[in-house]
Amino acid sequence: MPQSVQQPIPVTLLTGFLGSGKTTLINRALQEEQMADTLVIINEFGQTALDHHLVAHSQENVIEAMGSGCLCCTIRRDLVQTLRDITWRFSRAGQRQFRRVLIETTGLANPAPILHTLLGDSQLLGKYSLAGVATVVDLEHGLETLARHAEARRQVAVADLLLFSKRDRVDEQEEAALREQVRGLNPLAQQQVVSATQAIAPSLLGLGEQTGQGRAWSLEAFQALEQDHHDHAHSHSPDVSRHGDSIHSLSVLFPRPLPTEQLNSWLSDLCTWAGPGLLRLKAVLPVQGLQQAQVIHAVQHQSYPWQAVPQWPWPDRQGRMVLITQDMDVQELWARLQALDSDVCQAD
Repeated sequence: MPQSVQQPIPVTLLTGFLGSGKTTLINRALQEEQMADTLVIINEFGQTALDHHLVAHSQENVIEAMGSGCLCCTIRRDLVQTLRDITWRFSRAGQRQFRRVLIETTGLANPAPILHTLLGDSQLLGKYSLAGVATVVDLEHGLETLARHAEARRQVAVADLLLFSKRDRVDEQEEAALREQVRGLNPLAQQQVVSATQAIAPSLLGLGEQTGQGRAWSLEAFQALEQDHHDHAHSHSPDVSRHGDSIHSLSVLFPRPLPTEQLNSWLSDLCTWAGPGLLRLKAVLPVQGLQQAQVIHAVQHQSYPWQAVPQWPWPDRQGRMVLITQDMDVQELWARLQALDSDVCQAD
């Protein structure tokens, strides 16, 4: 099939802190029939590896990317090479033998370099798309982990889906306390407790499956937040959720199409101003002059090429934006959003 008409390969990123249960989850999922057409890439860094290399596992759809250096320093080059290679390495008679990719990161990994690679590398544009980020949270040790490790808090903050492991090791009160803590970090992520009998693959692979990446949004949570602010006078419906570690999430509603040039300029200025403080921005927005809604991503200092979606992922056809920030002046951020709103009004 010509590349020009071929749909991008959806990629799910699986994160979670050391000991959270990611490997157990992957091993369980690999036994499920739905994973048969998914290629799993495991990023781990071993003490003995002198160079980056790929090792084929006994499962024919699992490869392991190993290296001895810092993930942030090597991931972009190595991941690009891996994703370029697999389209021919895992082909037969010219036909690719997988439909999706699942990347499991090392437990200490900052998700940002992988998101940068998937969303912005010129060699991957049009060939892969980010379906969503799933983060495993250990119910037994999660509160302590989140209290001690900033990386664990960032992994939770950028997730679209939160999978809670080790439910059998805690009581209902402990579970409720952790889930409330996590909701403070990321109120818009879907939450799911992993059970011994429930299939894992549908949750891991379902992100982004619906048109316009609808399942990566937890629209019910978004609408609940909107309801809490139904009396707000502007065209935006804001919600700011704050965590003690200065991680904030902010959700915004855009009922009207945005002017292209102003939106591009606004995104560029936002990324320059925010830098590392912008953990993640994701949006589906109506844009003036474009018939299809646009999926927009930004991470830290960089925004990425927009992707059109053939149909709206929710029935009200209104634009939505979610921003996850850390150590950022939220009042200044809100002022910037109001300035964008003014651009929309002036363009009407």
